[in-house]
Amino acid sequence: MADFTAGEVLTAANLNNAINGPTLNAQTGTAYTLAATDTGKLVTLSNASAITVTVEPEATVAFTAGAAVGIAQLDAGQVTLTAGSGVTINGGSALNAQYSAAQLYYLDSDTWLAVGDLA
Repeated sequence: MADFTAGEVLTAANLNNAINGPTLNAQTGTAYTLAATDTGKLVTLSNASAITVTVEPEATVAFTAGAAVGIAQLDAGQVTLTAGSGVTINGGSALNAQYSAAQLYYLDSDTWLAVGDLA
């Protein structure tokens, strides 16, 4: 979760995430593109076939530095992280196996860090 600075307003969503943990964004297709609204959520991916998760550049999807998105593979279809044009994902490019999970952190300037059970 990102730190608050002076002058920022605590939203109900921020408070709910802090108290209850992230909300789920369940996906069942074979392709998903992360959205800025996925910040602070756990995107669950469930399909027997391979699944591609695309991280688009900041010019297309306005993530802010420090944004964190969780991803989890709930079925046999391996989840692969794909970088959009100009995007760099450091740390790994695929989840390891069914029930693997990872956290993606937006560092800045279209650079992400993937941490977790990665292949």
